[in-house]
Amino acid sequence: MTDNDNALYVVRPGPRTLIAGLRWELVDGRRRSAARRAARSRDADRFAVVPAGKSQLLTGSGNLTECGITAREAKNSFSLALSVLPLLGSHGWGIFALDDGRYWFIATQEGQLSVLSDVIGNHDTVRQALDTFLSFDTFTADDRTIFCPAGFLPDVNGTDQTLDVLLSKLAVPRFARLHPVSNRLALITWSALLVVIFGGYFGVTQYQSHLETQRIAAARAAYLKAKEQIKSATPAALQPWKAQPVLTDFLTQCSQQWKIAPLSIAGWRFNTADCSQEGIRLAWSKPSGGTIGDFSRRLALWYPGLTPLFNIPGGADTGGVSVALHMPLPDAPETVASVDSQTQRLTNYAQQLRARLNLTEDGALSTRVDGQVIPLPWRSFSFTFTTDIPPDRLFAPAQFDASGVRLTRITVSLSNARLHYSLEGKLYAQR
Repeated sequence: MTDNDNALYVVRPGPRTLIAGLRWELVDGRRRSAARRAARSRDADRFAVVPAGKSQLLTGSGNLTECGITAREAKNSFSLALSVLPLLGSHGWGIFALDDGRYWFIATQEGQLSVLSDVIGNHDTVRQALDTFLSFDTFTADDRTIFCPAGFLPDVNGTDQTLDVLLSKLAVPRFARLHPVSNRLALITWSALLVVIFGGYFGVTQYQSHLETQRIAAARAAYLKAKEQIKSATPAALQPWKAQPVLTDFLTQCSQQWKIAPLSIAGWRFNTADCSQEGIRLAWSKPSGGTIGDFSRRLALWYPGLTPLFNIPGGADTGGVSVALHMPLPDAPETVASVDSQTQRLTNYAQQLRARLNLTEDGALSTRVDGQVIPLPWRSFSFTFTTDIPPDRLFAPAQFDASGVRLTRITVSLSNARLHYSLEGKLYAQR
């Protein structure tokens, strides 16, 4: 994903400011405060929220300040996606060309904005977002309202309409308004009050128990010294995700190999692929009358120079090969969010995809420095993500923020003429 992909796009039709490219998610709860917490976890300063069922909210968030939007404009800002939604009917999607050369994709299902839409990017990014949406869409093309630039998709006949023309028909609804994440004046007031309260408390404590204060100060100094020593430790100890390939690199390296693997070698049918950071092992099942000699000779044509592997001792009914992989480690800075934000984001995405997710915490991690037990500044969770959808299509950066998410293993199995995928990995979060 380029730096511009999925960045916010600002439209100013008259006194209102319309924002496209918000990041949408489903949040458990019925109060706006639940949506506000979700927006705050993404470092957003504005959010929109609409009901989604009996016990969930659909919320979209973004940082308007980073886009150069003034405080006056932000007070009268609205979600472009929610504003355009009525024009798509109960079911449809639209792609619109933007003035900066990018495209905007929006979609609705049963009258509700799809969390897989409101995506901004180049032709490939938007096309991938549309393909992901359509892979979950069960409606026929005749039942959809479609807007699409001429020539963008050769096989699609949609209404070719510019965004300016669409906006001329638009009546911005009240529910599309973007709300502030925090009240700055109230925050300043409460901060000042807390400073006064705690200042008075520590002053009284020092006056009443000078020796106790010295003891606490000495203990705190030792604690801070230990924390500073932790900061100078190796990055792999403090940030283990830096020693593991990012999710997209892991998926790319593994999927390239299982996609080119033959379904049959000398009659032996493809069975499984097991991929890790070091390499991928591919396996085929022996047919009736098959021999390991036939398999070995034909395997050499597909994988020259690699040694065939068999379950010997054993039934000798599975043959395979191991292919070494080289996965680059991340070099760009990466910040992981809080525990609630990280776990809820992955869980929410699994629910959207109707995938099966098993998530468990690995346990509290700490280290000892100069006799001080110091908790490490992160927590880790192990997860298993099971789906029938090819994973390289699910985790595009425009659809899922994979910060702090790492894969350790992918297992692909063929059953009843369908491929099934099991992804194992680690999720890291700040304490």
